Amino acid sequence: MVGVARMRVAVPLIALALLLTGLGNVSSAEMSGKVLHVWDHSLESSYTVFRQVNSSEYPLSVQWDAYAFNYTQGTQYVAIMALLDRNGYAWGFFWKNGTVAIFSGTSDPSGSTPVYTTSDGSSSHTYRIEVVYNRRGGISGLKYYIDGQLVYSQSKSTPTSVSYIGAGGIFTGGKQFDLVIDNVVYTYAQGNLNNSNTVREDFEDGEDNFFTWELVGTNDGKSGAEIVDSTQVPEFPFLKPLFDYLSSIIG
Repeated sequence: MVGVARMRVAVPLIALALLLTGLGNVSSAEMSGKVLHVWDHSLESSYTVFRQVNSSEYPLSVQWDAYAFNYTQGTQYVAIMALLDRNGYAWGFFWKNGTVAIFSGTSDPSGSTPVYTTSDGSSSHTYRIEVVYNRRGGISGLKYYIDGQLVYSQSKSTPTSVSYIGAGGIFTGGKQFDLVIDNVVYTYAQGNLNNSNTVREDFEDGEDNFFTWELVGTNDGKSGAEIVDSTQVPEFPFLKPLFDYLSSIIG
């Protein structure tokens, strides 16, 4: 009986600790209304969303709110936001099992070393990449932001050009995940660096006019993308382990 009593005392304390840890991950990024949900629940297939950058475009910045969850199996990272050159090398934010990492010029994040990591990736954040150009119009730097804070600045080993903006399972390798994206803002220069334009997509009309959706691998019906109401995805997925733990004790 003493052991049971101690367990009853310990459970609330553990729950409180987990809850405080999770709430520390809550950011200022807000998702409401319709959102883009990209998922892969199979190691045999994957799904990616991307936007092709026209040859006359100079990407200046790309930003959106995102979070990923349900990484149950696999070894490969999931792209939260990535810039890709014409050879398929990527620069951007990647996620695996709660960890967000920035990779530079990678063709396989699972076998590469990140240039920046943070343990907080399972709650909503605003991600942003800014592209810096020199006077000749060449890319001279990249700046990475999370929730408006500069977390990494890169001036070496930058892409010579950007051909795609992508997210989801852009690289081969086993992974299972859910990814939610909202409030896309893409700013680019058309023709020259002095002629800027901004494209926005919030998915509120139930359509995606920014990304192209693409299945990668076997079509087993376990990967895809859809626009759903934000209430259909968990607002704080990092609390799921707490609920599961409490259920196991109570049940």
